[in-house]
Amino acid sequence: MIKKVISSAGIIAAMIALSSPVFAHSMVKPDTVGVAAFQDFTVSVPSEKAASTISVNLTLPAGISFVTPVVKSGWKVEVKSGPIPDGMAPPVATDGDIATTIPTEIDWTGGSIPAEQKDNFVFSAQVPAQPAELDWKITQGYSDGSTVSWNLGPNDSQPKDDKGSSDFSSQGPFTKTMVVNDLKNAQPTTSTLEKEDAPGSTKIALVLSGLAILAAGGSLWMQFKKKGK
Repeated sequence: MIKKVISSAGIIAAMIALSSPVFAHSMVKPDTVGVAAFQDFTVSVPSEKAASTISVNLTLPAGISFVTPVVKSGWKVEVKSGPIPDGMAPPVATDGDIATTIPTEIDWTGGSIPAEQKDNFVFSAQVPAQPAELDWKITQGYSDGSTVSWNLGPNDSQPKDDKGSSDFSSQGPFTKTMVVNDLKNAQPTTSTLEKEDAPGSTKIALVLSGLAILAAGGSLWMQFKKKGK
C-alpha cells in the first residue's frame, strides 16, 4: 500500500513539474479590481530558461492613468507615454490639470533575475471608471539575446514544438484584469433607534410597560394587604 502511495505521489509530482511552465509564466495581478480604483499591480516574472532575465517591458492597456512604478533596487524604471487616442477622455489630475498624453508602457532594465528564480515588479495606477478588461502584454528579455512575448489572446494559437507540445520559449498567453462595478446600490438600513421607533416595536414596548405597571400595582396591593392583617 505504501509503495502505491509513493508511486502515485511521484507521478503527481512529475505531472506538476512538467506542467509548471504553463502556469508560472510572466503575469500581472490582481485579476479583479473595482471601477476607478487606484490599485497596486504586481508583475511577476520568472526566469524559465537557462539564461537570466535582464529586461521586462509591460504594455499598458488603454484606460490606465496616473502610473507610478515602485522603486526597484538594481533596475532602471522608465514609464513611456503616447498621444491620447481619439474618442478617449483625457485624464484629469487632482490639481485640475488635463493630461495631453497617456502612459503606454513601463520598461525595467539593467537588473537580473537568475535562471529558475523569479522577481516581482510593482506599480500603481488608476483603472477606468467603467467596467473593462485590461489585457497585460509583457515582453521578457534574456541574457542570451532571446525574448519571450506574453501577448497571445484566448483565440490565438500557442506555438508547438517538434513533438506537437505547446512551446512557450518565444510566446505565451497574456493575463488580464477585470474592472468590475463594485459600487453596490446601498439599501437603506434601519438603525437600532429606528427599529425601536418602528410601529411593531412601539406596540411591544407599550404592552411590556403595561405589564410592568400591573406587576408593580399587584406588588403594592399585596404589601398593603399584609400590613392590614
